[in-house]
Amino acid sequence: MKLIDILGNHYSFDPVINTLIAIIRDIENLSVVVKKYFIFLNLYRNTKNSSIRTLIITNLEFLFSTIRSFYNLLQKLIRDLWKRTAKKELPERFFLMIKQERSDLKRKYDLPEALIDYHADTKDFFLTCRDIRNRIIHRGFDIEIVFCIEEGFALQKDEPLFPSLITTKFDIWPDEKVKENGLVSVLALISHLNLEILKNIDLFVKSIIKSIPPPHRITTSHKLFLRGPYTSHLLKLGEYLKLQWIKTSDALSKYSINCQ
Repeated sequence: MKLIDILGNHYSFDPVINTLIAIIRDIENLSVVVKKYFIFLNLYRNTKNSSIRTLIITNLEFLFSTIRSFYNLLQKLIRDLWKRTAKKELPERFFLMIKQERSDLKRKYDLPEALIDYHADTKDFFLTCRDIRNRIIHRGFDIEIVFCIEEGFALQKDEPLFPSLITTKFDIWPDEKVKENGLVSVLALISHLNLEILKNIDLFVKSIIKSIPPPHRITTSHKLFLRGPYTSHLLKLGEYLKLQWIKTSDALSKYSINCQ
């Protein structure tokens, strides 16, 4: 993950490293959300207890909260680095940046185009996730019923009487992956959200390098990598999004669903 190597080797100021450690925890938590999905799926297959759906609901609520935390940490990094570079004080929260016009970001903070583009490119995804998170945390919104079926956990899509807040926000379920009664995969939702985060991390790194010339590397002979007990799931997100459902018992070991 370039974020860790670039920040650790080029921008290793104390506040940057402290924030990076918190970001790493959030990234690890993204992988934990995927792992828990498979643990809960295995539990459901063994017990047929439909109340396991509540575990999936809290897992999704945690994911949306983690996404909001993640973007605020990225903003904290930008704020610290830009203060060192341009002596300009940026807002602390990501939302307070993206609500401003491009011209205002340039005029008030002398922000370079690469960082302005980064905020613009990530704005829609962040606002969608923020809206869902705020409705859950501040407005008493409950994630709609999660359904338990053998191939995975599901939300209902295109319900005319009670439209789903989540399924109306994302277009990630092709017709051939929609089950009877309009059920769509929770695994696909989790994979999509995580993939967007990883894509936005790459955009962030590119914008920082373009905007703030990196100091010399601490070392030219070593690189920093991210390891964790469940981060292997982050490498499989594209596959999970394509599959959406885990159909056969043969897939149990492949996708680490069995958890003793």
